[in-house]
Amino acid sequence: MKRINDISLLILNHNKTIREVKLWSYAAWSTPFVALFVLFFLQIIGWDQWYARALVSGAVIMFSIAVIWWWWAIFKVASISNSLLDTADKLKEVSVELNAINRSLRQKDK
Repeated sequence: MKRINDISLLILNHNKTIREVKLWSYAAWSTPFVALFVLFFLQIIGWDQWYARALVSGAVIMFSIAVIWWWWAIFKVASISNSLLDTADKLKEVSVELNAINRSLRQKDK
């Protein structure tokens, strides 16, 4: 039963990661275009003071998003590494059990 729960947890984590990647992808291609549009619009209508504020605010927001994304990516890589380590441990257990079964069958054949 524990192995079924482990598999269910892995599937849930996988689905969560896929959703997060889609959101980051959407933010990565849409945010810069929105920022450029806002800056272009402010420049065209001649609101120089608002243009300067928007430029600084946009830079701070982009920097903040980059830092948050960086930490998210680091934790995802660590999570994947832990999953691979758990998988390797489980495969070692399976290998030991298969070797024991193999030895048991050979002893019965003699």
